[in-house]
Amino acid sequence: GYMGDSYSSGEGAPYDGDDKWDNDFCHRSNNSGGMKAIRKLIRTQRELGLRVINTTCSGATIRNLIDKPQHENLKKLPNVVHLPASANYSQIEEISEWCKAKNRETVDILLMGIGGNTAGIVELATAAIAPPVFSDINWTDFNRLQGETMQKLRSMSEFYKELNESIESAPFNVGKVLMMNYPNMLHGKDGELCDSKFSSNTSWNCADITLQFYG
Repeated sequence: GYMGDSYSSGEGAPYDGDDKWDNDFCHRSNNSGGMKAIRKLIRTQRELGLRVINTTCSGATIRNLIDKPQHENLKKLPNVVHLPASANYSQIEEISEWCKAKNRETVDILLMGIGGNTAGIVELATAAIAPPVFSDINWTDFNRLQGETMQKLRSMSEFYKELNESIESAPFNVGKVLMMNYPNMLHGKDGELCDSKFSSNTSWNCADITLQFYG
């Protein structure tokens, strides 16, 4: 099973052509790093007969994995003929329905990457990367968002604890849970801060965010 948010779904890595996503609502693509790894495992270990369900969805929070359908508001709209699974199920519930359909009791590996949207990091990154000249967000908003994000980060352990409990109590067994880390976009391959590669204004933003956010 493969759960998570935009880093896991493949946001920013659509297909070429008109059909850019496997799931338009979730911006889900096999070009994501996780799916590339899964497909390689399936290709090189054919004797295992591996099957996968991908429930990743751009914008997902930890709550959307546990018990809250991410697109449940779509059910209120008229003329929506084909609702995505994310309108009716959380990601754990979606995997559960898949297991029932496949007559499976065990998910051998549960791969996931989740947490950024719960902590509000997307909003903070938007305020930091897009200066006021390109955005309605100003530095007062950034300082407020930074404080809110730090407060949320201090509560993340409780969210992950609840997620773990939900996985343990799911109606399917899980062999192993693998959590993927988010990439650190503020460092290059050599480990240097991005301020060595950008203009003075941007470099101040990058360095200041990194030092304050990560201590």
